[in-house]
Amino acid sequence: LLRIARGIEADLALDLGILLDLKSSDVEAIKTSNQHNSRNWVFHILNKWRQGQRRDADKIRILTDALEEIGKVDLANKVRAEKQQSLESRHPTTSIPSSIESFTQERCDFMKIGYTCTMLGQDITFTIPKNDI
Repeated sequence: LLRIARGIEADLALDLGILLDLKSSDVEAIKTSNQHNSRNWVFHILNKWRQGQRRDADKIRILTDALEEIGKVDLANKVRAEKQQSLESRHPTTSIPSSIESFTQERCDFMKIGYTCTMLGQDITFTIPKNDI
């Protein structure tokens, strides 16, 4: 939140707070309690907003929509990109299967697809019946 707050001018604090559904009285209270440090206003507004969000809320979408509304489109895009990068590092995509084998008795009855999941360090195999191929 601090990095995001650094990219937003203090004069946009009230607009941002309202777009994030904070009460204007809450935003004013933040500004009053930090009268001599306007650089912290936005951070405290973002923090108050985050604390009020439900666990399942799409916080990134809500925040980036508000950033775009106050004209901070580049910052909104940066937030989205960092979130995407974070998701990709936690949930790497699996690669193309390392082996595909068809097994037959008298004909091909099923196909076995296997690969090593590097995240789990295990081999994973799927067996697909011929009628599903």
